[in-house]
Amino acid sequence: MMLLVISIGTILVAFDLYALSILDIPMMNAISLGLSFLLLPIIIFTAINDGILGVLAYILSTIGLFKSMKYGLGDIFRRRTEHVSFFLYLLLPITVFFLVNDVYSIFEAVTYISMVTNFFLNAIAAAALLRVAITRFIKRRSWIYQLLISIFALASNTIIIILNIQSGIPIFVYIFLSWIIIGFFVSSIIETVKKIKEEMKEESNHP
Repeated sequence: MMLLVISIGTILVAFDLYALSILDIPMMNAISLGLSFLLLPIIIFTAINDGILGVLAYILSTIGLFKSMKYGLGDIFRRRTEHVSFFLYLLLPITVFFLVNDVYSIFEAVTYISMVTNFFLNAIAAAALLRVAITRFIKRRSWIYQLLISIFALASNTIIIILNIQSGIPIFVYIFLSWIIIGFFVSSIIETVKKIKEEMKEESNHP
């Protein structure tokens, strides 16, 4: 199932998005123009694959959030500031909306970042599959097709990400890259703090 999600899902998503982009036809308009008989199976299968990846990404992000809060990352949000924090969290999205003053631009930015992030998650999954396939291949417990599929999935997703970054609006690209960099930076800090606490605990247990 994982192989089908990574390989077939990536191909269908790329084919569907770029074909409609070249034809300059929105998704719903293409379905309503009498192409539903041909496009509906592809769209349904693509939606299922994206849904599976979305659920996996949501589960991983939720687990990461709980793990980060365990090490005190969410303490700042748990402080008792009466009703001040509530109004701050409420005013933040409203302020962003009025500063941008364009609902379509906000939707376009969120859609672009979500799409590139989806391909980025596909690339990470393909890289993880490639690592497992190489390990099993070295131990002579794997077939060559696992290596080929993982390499193809990783290469195709990487190419799609590069093409999207080249053709995307610079501010959207900067937001996506900044989000990735900040995520790696925060995760490295959490891992470092965890290792320091473990070392201090070992030193206290062995005086």
